[in-house]
Amino acid sequence: MAQINRLKIQNMAAEFVQQAHHAEYLNLSVHSAGFEEVIVTMPYQQHIIADKQLRKVCRSAYISLMDITAQACALCTLFYRMHRIISPYSMDMCVDYAHQASIGFPLFARAQCAHFTPELLLIRVIAYQHFIEVPLAYAWASFPCTSKEPIPEQVQALLLGEQS
Repeated sequence: MAQINRLKIQNMAAEFVQQAHHAEYLNLSVHSAGFEEVIVTMPYQQHIIADKQLRKVCRSAYISLMDITAQACALCTLFYRMHRIISPYSMDMCVDYAHQASIGFPLFARAQCAHFTPELLLIRVIAYQHFIEVPLAYAWASFPCTSKEPIPEQVQALLLGEQS
């Protein structure tokens, strides 16, 4: 397998996010990615406004942002820790609370590996707008470290940027 480096991890996260469900609709992009951390951004868009009078963003939009960010972080962490691609579908994601986001500003989600065992990976996700110290929501996502369904070789090649 190709050498693991930050650029490969960044490209893998970006490719995963581009292919994720709702990513195109929400216009998601990877802001940064490391071995055990991913930050994804969602620019302000008119179609994610929940209440035009209150000028608030739909919570489901940034909860989707958090879910996709957690999955991208799980993919990168599992690849870095286990040197193989495992399907990063969460067993569970629990959002602790969700405040309303203001319209007119981009949204960010930062996911970090919080705990790793050979059987389970826990990811902590924070959604925010201006400063991470003022979060909109926190979430925990858990991922199995084994996969019953192997990822096809062509998908692995796409994620690793090894397409011919």
